[in-house]
Amino acid sequence: MAAAEIADRYERYIDACNAREFDRLGMFVADDVIASETATGLDAYVRGLEDVVAGFPDYHWNIEQLVVEDGYIAARLTGTGTHRGEFRQVAATQRTVEVQELAVYRTDAGKIAQCWGDLGAVLRDELLSA
Repeated sequence: MAAAEIADRYERYIDACNAREFDRLGMFVADDVIASETATGLDAYVRGLEDVVAGFPDYHWNIEQLVVEDGYIAARLTGTGTHRGEFRQVAATQRTVEVQELAVYRTDAGKIAQCWGDLGAVLRDELLSA
């Protein structure tokens, strides 16, 4: 798959995440995806995203920079949200946070097959820094 097509699919993946259309992620993420923070598989991958939006109901991912090469994606993202629910054993603080996230993905057949990133830890560290 061409780099431009992979980039377009990734942008649509982020749009689906921002719209909370997690039931559509199978279009963009492989059933046997390997994620750095969660158990293997699409269901576990989706649960990780659902955990983020449970703690930060208004969480929004914004792509700042995107590089696609040889089936790999490097994405620099800004995430913003208000901590209104428990997240990683931290009770709601009502704080609005903005965090920088760097995620690297390996794609296969146009879908995310592996992900390296640590958004959960970044968010938790931000909450505990206050």
